[in-house]
Amino acid sequence: MRPIKLELQNFGPFIHETIDFTQLGDHHLFLISGRTGSGKTMLFDAMTYALYGEASTAARDEAALRSHFAEAGQPTFVRFQFALNNRVYEVTRHLPYIKPGNKTKTLPKLEVIERLGDDRKLLAKSVKDGNQQLKELLKIDANQFRQILILPQGEFKKFLVAGSSEKQKVLRTLFDTTRFKALEIKLAEETKALQQQVRETEQEIEVLLSQFKSEQQLDGSAVSQLEERGKEITRQQEAAAALEERLVEYQAAADKAEQQLQSAAAVNQAIEERQQVTEQLTGHRQQLPDVSERERQLDVMRAMEQLTDVQTDAEEEQQKLTAVIEEAAAKSETLQYIQREIKERSDQLAVLEERQPQVEEMRTRLHDWQLFYLNRDDYGRLKQTIADYSKEYQQYEDKMGQLAAQQRQMTEQQLQLKDSIQVFKEEIECGQEQLSHFAVQMKAAELHESENKTNEQELRLINKQLSQLLASYDEERCAAALLRHQLHDGEECPVCRQTVSQVVQSEEPLFDMQQLWDLQEQRVRLETRLTHRETAAGIPARYAALAQSVAGLEDEQDRTSAALAALTREMDELREQQAHMKAQRTAADVKLEYYKAQQSQFTAVTGFSSYDDFYEQYRSMQQRVGDYDEELRNAELTLDQLTQQQQHEQQLYERINGEQRERQLNVQKLTQKYESMLSGFQLTKEQLPATFDEQLMAELEDRLDWYKEQEQAMTVKIADLTARIGTQHFTDLQPLEMEFERQRTVYEQQQEKLRRQQYQLEHNISLMARLQHVLADYQKTVGRHEEIVTLAQLFGGRNRQKLTLENFVLTYYLEQTLKLSNTRLDQMTSYRYQFQRKTQVTQGYSGLEIEIFDNYSNKVRDISTLSGGETFLASLALALGLSDYVTQLSGGINLESVFIDEGFGTLDSETLETAIASLVELEQSGKMVGLISHVQELKNRIPAILTVNSSGYLSTTAFKIK
Repeated sequence: MRPIKLELQNFGPFIHETIDFTQLGDHHLFLISGRTGSGKTMLFDAMTYALYGEASTAARDEAALRSHFAEAGQPTFVRFQFALNNRVYEVTRHLPYIKPGNKTKTLPKLEVIERLGDDRKLLAKSVKDGNQQLKELLKIDANQFRQILILPQGEFKKFLVAGSSEKQKVLRTLFDTTRFKALEIKLAEETKALQQQVRETEQEIEVLLSQFKSEQQLDGSAVSQLEERGKEITRQQEAAAALEERLVEYQAAADKAEQQLQSAAAVNQAIEERQQVTEQLTGHRQQLPDVSERERQLDVMRAMEQLTDVQTDAEEEQQKLTAVIEEAAAKSETLQYIQREIKERSDQLAVLEERQPQVEEMRTRLHDWQLFYLNRDDYGRLKQTIADYSKEYQQYEDKMGQLAAQQRQMTEQQLQLKDSIQVFKEEIECGQEQLSHFAVQMKAAELHESENKTNEQELRLINKQLSQLLASYDEERCAAALLRHQLHDGEECPVCRQTVSQVVQSEEPLFDMQQLWDLQEQRVRLETRLTHRETAAGIPARYAALAQSVAGLEDEQDRTSAALAALTREMDELREQQAHMKAQRTAADVKLEYYKAQQSQFTAVTGFSSYDDFYEQYRSMQQRVGDYDEELRNAELTLDQLTQQQQHEQQLYERINGEQRERQLNVQKLTQKYESMLSGFQLTKEQLPATFDEQLMAELEDRLDWYKEQEQAMTVKIADLTARIGTQHFTDLQPLEMEFERQRTVYEQQQEKLRRQQYQLEHNISLMARLQHVLADYQKTVGRHEEIVTLAQLFGGRNRQKLTLENFVLTYYLEQTLKLSNTRLDQMTSYRYQFQRKTQVTQGYSGLEIEIFDNYSNKVRDISTLSGGETFLASLALALGLSDYVTQLSGGINLESVFIDEGFGTLDSETLETAIASLVELEQSGKMVGLISHVQELKNRIPAILTVNSSGYLSTTAFKIK
């Protein structure tokens, strides 16, 4: 997770504040600096609250996060934008608060979106869904977040000193070891399931043993009972086999009695049936005379059927012949009508051909005038077009004059602006030279500041010495002593003008004027220097005033340059307009000449001066030519159609005459065939029925066929029954029936007894197989249960190390983490301390506690024995090592950032330098590292600083990159 932007609204001391982390650029390490109470930690609170709805420290109350200076109706929210796994997410969470006049808090709000370029994809809109979505994205809870990403004051060492159970929750999330925990749970559940399965199998065995069908009751183990029941099944199988052998004999006796009864009954039935069929055949043959008459009628009907078909064909052919004769007469009349029509169309074409020369002359004139006619829009309004272009040409001339005047005016303005810019440039150069001079003076003043302080001290000392020297000064005595000192014997006294015979020297000390002059000279020199300092002290104000004046001149120069640039663009546009206007004027002139030429050409070709008169004449000629062409085309088309129709009708007429001759021949042939067939049947027309009755013929055929089939069937059946009876006679069946009933009863009784024995045997055999299968599964389940229970206890932590399977895996991850952490801890502690995992077994789960090995004492130390600074270094090294290892594994959690709140103040200078080097190394790996500290060395060493400025009750932020 890497922050991109953090927006705070009425949150802590921030009213409207936005922090854009992209301003850091390539600086991944930055310091958050500000006065105590300015709200530095509140930035960590804002990130943690946006993601989890909690502050960065668990003890901070949610209500304390709302600004005391927020307006009553203004909400408090945090909008946090961050990158995770190459995707950008934005979280907006509103803090609930009580509005004035209300007793209940406003509802909390949470919105989670994914930013896809300029698009936004809503992931969650409610607090519940949003918290779940963030948990799935980040894969850690608030406590874990505070322990490995945000290291707040007083809480960042919790992970270091946490017990195995607390570390387990954090490491489980980071390394995704829930699958091992799931395996532990699955083994425990499987153990319970196997125990339940063993109990159910034992109950099933007892139920199955109780279902065994036997009169013998058994006790003892399931195995012994099963063995005894096996022997009993063998005895039951032997008894059933013996009964099956006897049952075969009973069945043979019953089958023999049944066969004798059925044989006698069949003979009796055949004798009775033969007598009945013989009587039926005698009655059937009594119908023979009627059958002969029906056969004669059928022969006549069959001959009538054939003759009727021939007669029908002859009548149909005669009807077709009559239709063909009528059609031939109609076609003859049609041909005569077509010949008359052809004569009329030929006369019409002759008249049209006489008019053709006049029409061709009009067609030629239409061809010559066609261009003017087709371009009616152009030639029809040609005079108006010429007038319009003449007017347009004059307008272009007027506009060209206006543009030329405007260009002259703008050229004058351009020259004035260039002169102004040159003046501004000279004044700015002069001001910049003065600024450079002031800057040199200010730099010199800074360099001589310490010297000035020394000069002030010397001046005070000289003034003191002068005061003391002048206090001892007596003007008269000093003047006399000086005069004696300078006079020699025999010289004139400058005061009384008398010759001095002998100079009497005084023993009083002479006033040291040279010292006075030296001190005064030094004082003047020092006062001059200090006067220069006072003069230099006014230079910054004069520099600022001059800089402001120069800035004003630069602004004025920029505005004038902008005005000049704008004027230049306008002049360029004006020149473009002039060029465009000139081109348009030329185009208008060309078109005007073109349209005048078109007008002359139109008059010369058509002879008309008015286009409307020309158009009416053209339309009239075009109509007459079109009417003539249409009339000629219709006459020619009609003549062609009539000629083709005449040919077609003539062909049809010839075909109909041929068909007429063919039909006449067919009628003759059918009449001759009818007479021949009637002679062949030896019949006359009088002997034939008036009409042919097809239904009557079918009834005669069916009746005769039935008579013959019945007679044949009865004859065959009598022969068959006679063969079956042979020499046997009718028998009394009652004794045979009684014997069969006795044998069948004995067989069924024995069969029922065998069926009961077989059912009992099959039930017991099936039950025995089921018992053997269940018992075998039971023995396997018991063996597997023992293995699973042992494995579940081992994975569940019931072992010598008291390590669950998950904790065993986590100890590996922890040891790898400690190796990476020791690399940093070695550097931070000058190779004194190293992490190691505590292997001592304690109450409850163990294996994830950490202890410290002190290389100086060559002994193991508890974490709690470290000093505050050492604890901070250890926590920092562990957090960074954990981040490095999670990143190496890339197991779904991407720890791209770490934020540390205070702790550096507990370090000495050497240790602090080591910690800074570790953080710089961490920055080079690409992680974002944010620090909160008041340590001045960090401010000097870290180039990127997020400054939190406080006015006493409100704060703002700003990035400063050195």
